[in-house]
Amino acid sequence: MKKVLSLVTTVMLLCATALSIQTQSAGTLKGRVIDIAGMPIPKVRITVKSSTETFNVISNEDGCYEIDLPAGSYEIGSDKLPGFATTRREGVRVEPGKIVEVNIVPAVSFDGALCVLTITDAPFERPKKRKKRH
Repeated sequence: MKKVLSLVTTVMLLCATALSIQTQSAGTLKGRVIDIAGMPIPKVRITVKSSTETFNVISNEDGCYEIDLPAGSYEIGSDKLPGFATTRREGVRVEPGKIVEVNIVPAVSFDGALCVLTITDAPFERPKKRKKRH
């Protein structure tokens, strides 16, 4: 019985040590996905890439995201959204035990279609009726 208890205690200590080491070598990346007016953009997939790994996280209803990452340098990007351009940011450093905040503000994109509406204060004139030809 003492051997089993000793073995269980040893395993628990090893697990706690491994978790502690992992926590110390990880940092947190968090932020919001917002439009240029500051309104949240929910359910955006954010891709975080290092030279060896790729991580994904989805923004919540408030546009917020958060992910724990191993320390290192990352490229952060968001998926293409209707009406917005793809966003990328390189060289984001995550350090052990630190929180790095990166907000994502995708630029507006018209995807090649442009609609121009001109508003003037000129008086409205009704079109003249055409005379019918017989």
